[in-house]
Parts: sequence; C-alpha cells; structure tokens
Amino acid sequence: MSWSFLRIRDEPYVLSQKKQNTINQIKMTKIAQEVLWKCKVAEMKVERDALKAKEYECKIEQNILKTERESLSTENARLKRVLTSVA
Repeated sequence: MSWSFLRIRDEPYVLSQKKQNTINQIKMTKIAQEVLWKCKVAEMKVERDALKAKEYECKIEQNILKTERESLSTENARLKRVLTSVA
C-alpha cells in the first residue's frame, strides 16, 4: 500500500495546543517583522527622495556657477583684448 504525500497533506489534522501556540507566535513574529521592515523601507525611500531632491538642487546650482564662470571668463578675455589694443 502506497501513501501519497498529497493525500497526507490534504488530510485534516489537529495540533497540540503547545504546537499551535508556537505556530501562532511564529506567525505573529513574522507579521511584526514585516511591519517593521515596511516602515524602515518607507523611511529609507523618503530619505532617498530627499537626497535626490538635494542632488538636483546642487546640479542646478553647479550649472548656474558654470554659466557665471564662463560669462566672467568671456568678459575677462574681452577686457584683455581691449587693454592690449590700447597699449
């Protein structure tokens, strides 16, 4: 006579109260851990978004400074040409 694992799995069975309590504790611990991790992930996403916004602001500021530097460099070159032509 051969017993199928599927058949055994489908059979109803009763756990002892101690085993059922242990399983319930494991389930509750798992749920608590999932909630904790979901909160932590949400916090990290907020932090990541804030850092991305700050990075974007820094890039804009960097572009502004580059533009100002190029403008000053152009003005400096123009003034040098004027001074050379006067001298």
